[in-house]
This record gives sequence, structure tokens and C-alpha cells, in this order.
Amino acid sequence: MITKSDPGIWCDYCKLLWGKAKGTWHPKATTPATVTVHSTNPKSNVTKRHYCNECALEVTTFSATTTTPAYRWGLSDQLVAMQITQLEIGA
Repeated sequence: MITKSDPGIWCDYCKLLWGKAKGTWHPKATTPATVTVHSTNPKSNVTKRHYCNECALEVTTFSATTTTPAYRWGLSDQLVAMQITQLEIGA
């Protein structure tokens, strides 16, 4: 499930990319999140991941390779695809 992020939540991807230096967050690591992706898989303990607009676009865009052209696979489409897979394996 995808929802709008609550105020005061930072983008997990930005935190991962920029991190902390000397115990304080890098200014770019404190980018406000705009969407929250809720995992529905019980094995993931209903994990929530938070993304800013730029990172949400980055994690849904795949670069061209020698065999496939570049394409965009939206978060909502990814969630639907995973729900089908989870049902098949009984997760």
C-alpha cells in the first residue's frame, strides 16, 4: 500500500545515500519524504519505507541495457506484482 508520508519523516533512500558525518545527518539526508510504502508481507513485519519524490522516481526507473530499453515501473505496479507472487508462495 502506498500512502502520503506524515510530516517530519525523512526519505530513507536519502538517509542511506548521504548518511551521518561526525554524529550529525548530512543536510541532504534530511529530505522530507512524500510517500510511504507499506509492506504487506508478514515476514517483513509490515515494514514501511519512505521516499521523497526524486528517490521514488529513481527506484522506479530502470536504465537501458544492451537487451532492453529503459522503462519505468511505478511503485503501485510493483506492489501489485509482489502481491501476486506472495499469494503463489503462500507468504
